[in-house]
Amino acid sequence: MRKFEAKLIEDIIGYDFHDKELLKTAFTHSSYANEHKKESNERLEFLGDSILSVVISEEIFKRYHKSEGELTKIRASLVSENSLAFIASQLGLDKFLLVGEGLKQKQPTAAMIADLFEAMLAAFYLDGGIEKTKKFVLHIFESALNDIKKSGVPDSFKSKLQERFKKDKIIYQTSAAGEGEDKYYTAIVLINNIACGKGQAGKKRVAEELAAEQALKSTIRK
Repeated sequence: MRKFEAKLIEDIIGYDFHDKELLKTAFTHSSYANEHKKESNERLEFLGDSILSVVISEEIFKRYHKSEGELTKIRASLVSENSLAFIASQLGLDKFLLVGEGLKQKQPTAAMIADLFEAMLAAFYLDGGIEKTKKFVLHIFESALNDIKKSGVPDSFKSKLQERFKKDKIIYQTSAAGEGEDKYYTAIVLINNIACGKGQAGKKRVAEELAAEQALKSTIRK
């Protein structure tokens, strides 16, 4: 992974930070933070997740005259873990992620890269304000927004499962374990009180998607 260089990151995103330390914090994984007694990007990721959701929600509300359910599907597709990880990797931001010694020889996971992207957006917002952040977000999501307008949004595994068993009772039982970088979620999907799929991931929504995917692949039929 490349040494942290604020100027190179600023060139990528087209914005010069007043607070360089804030930008560095956005790229600080908890493993690095623990080793160097620094603040990790977890709090910024929390804020960035909300900022991204608001900006994307407003834009798709303006662009698409769809039902609430359809708008929710569009938003989920755009801000999914894989989508954000792909965008951040395409921009080359993943190369600047600061990790602990134990992770330096490993490729960052999609969850780590997606969290980095959301944390960077929060830092962008705190340093430059909402209008500049919004302009950046809409610029990098423009092609994805246009693709959805042309081809529609792909269904998530959860929505596919709901459609397949639309007359049945579907419940997700999701629990969390661990702390910090070791925290993970386990989701079990029950159809009419029968466990049909299980998923584990660093984010709740991803764990539930994996559980739904497994349920769809199982041999259980209505």
